[in-house]
Amino acid sequence: MDGPGKRKRGEGVRIVVVSDTHGLHEMLEIPDGDVFVHAGDIFFLSSLYTEETLKNRLKAFNEWLASLPHKEKIVIAGNHDNLLEASSDAKRILKSCTYLCNETIELKSSGLKIFGSPISSSNGPLSINHAFQDSLMFDIEKAKSADILVLHGPPDSVPVVKRFVKESKPRLVIHGHVHETHGMSQPNDTTVVVNATTMGAKYSPTNPAVVIDFPLVTTKKRASL
Repeated sequence: MDGPGKRKRGEGVRIVVVSDTHGLHEMLEIPDGDVFVHAGDIFFLSSLYTEETLKNRLKAFNEWLASLPHKEKIVIAGNHDNLLEASSDAKRILKSCTYLCNETIELKSSGLKIFGSPISSSNGPLSINHAFQDSLMFDIEKAKSADILVLHGPPDSVPVVKRFVKESKPRLVIHGHVHETHGMSQPNDTTVVVNATTMGAKYSPTNPAVVIDFPLVTTKKRASL
C-alpha cells in the first residue's frame, strides 16, 4: 500500500481521504482519485446551532461533494455531527455520497468492501460534542467481511475496535478525530492505519488529504508503507 504515484490500469484503487473538516471543506485541495472518503466531523460545535442552520450547512456540504470528480464517495459522521445522529432527514440530504453508519458496502468499481462506523472515544470526560460515542456503534459481524474500516476515532481508543483489529487484521483502517497525529502507521504485518484529519491542533486546515493506492489482491498480504 503506497502513497500517490503512477499506476497501471487495473492494478489498484486510488482512495483520497480527509476527516475533521469542521465546516472548512471548501478550503481544501482534493486530489483526483477513484474513491473519496470523509471520516467524520463535517460540522464544528454543532450542538450550538439550530437544526435548520445545520441542515442548510449539510446541504452545502452535499453540493461540495457533488462537485468532486471521484466515481464513488463514502462519508461517515463524527462526534461533532449530532444532526446525523438525531435526524433521519439529515441522512437523506447526503445524496451525493454513500453515507455509512455501522454498515458495510461493496464498491461498484472494484468490489472492495468498506465498513463505516462513526464510533470514537471521548478520551476523558465527555464534551458537548459527543455524538456516536458508544461502543454499540461498532458492529463486529458487519465489519468482518470488510477490506477497509472507516472509523471516526482511532482503532486503539475503543477496546472493542482495538481487539477486532488485532484479531482480524483488516488491510486498511481509516480514521480522524485526533488532530495531532495525522499520517500512517502499521500496528501489525497486515494492517495499515491512516489518520486523515484535516485540522491541526489549533483547528486550522493544515493537513493535506491522504492519497492511498490500494492494491487489489485476492488474499491478504503484507502492507508496505
